Amino acid sequence: MPDACGPGLQPRPTTLRQVDDTPNNLGGVGETENDSTNRSRRADDSSTTAPPQETGLLPGSVTGRVTAVVEQADTAQSIGSGDVPVLATPRVLALAEAATVSALTRRIPTGLSSVGVAVEMRHVAAVEVGALVCADVVLRDRSGSRLEFWFTVTDADERLLADGVITRRLVNREAFLSHVRHPQNRSGKPVDLQG
Repeated sequence: MPDACGPGLQPRPTTLRQVDDTPNNLGGVGETENDSTNRSRRADDSSTTAPPQETGLLPGSVTGRVTAVVEQADTAQSIGSGDVPVLATPRVLALAEAATVSALTRRIPTGLSSVGVAVEMRHVAAVEVGALVCADVVLRDRSGSRLEFWFTVTDADERLLADGVITRRLVNREAFLSHVRHPQNRSGKPVDLQG
């Protein structure tokens, strides 16, 4: 088996349901005029907006890759998602998400972060402990604060293991964490990442 991943498969378009792109109240980037109520609640509005041209997040130009060697801790048996010693589906997704974070590193302004909000994935092949796997992503669409990435996960022979789409949302890190820590959310109320 090769000891390094090749150039990777190009993520291919798939027909997926669209994620609602309503502006959020968590310091999301690219708010509309209709978000003025939420914007007035934030103490520091200047760090919450970053037009697409400022961040350079153009579809097709933002890519990322993460590689890993499958260990026992990555298997379905260890994670609890199955009873076979192969790379677990949750770990496949974690690798793809890590590749999206890698793609955004040094591309978004200080003070912003991205959070995952939706995933659609096919896991089509298995690999054993010791296999080298590569997660590759490319930004396929950007609409305001919503970033949609295609991804593939392949083995060192470039055999497709999984593919799909991950949607992330740009948020102001401090506004997001403040919202999560707010006392009304300690009761178990989830943070609304969709808008």
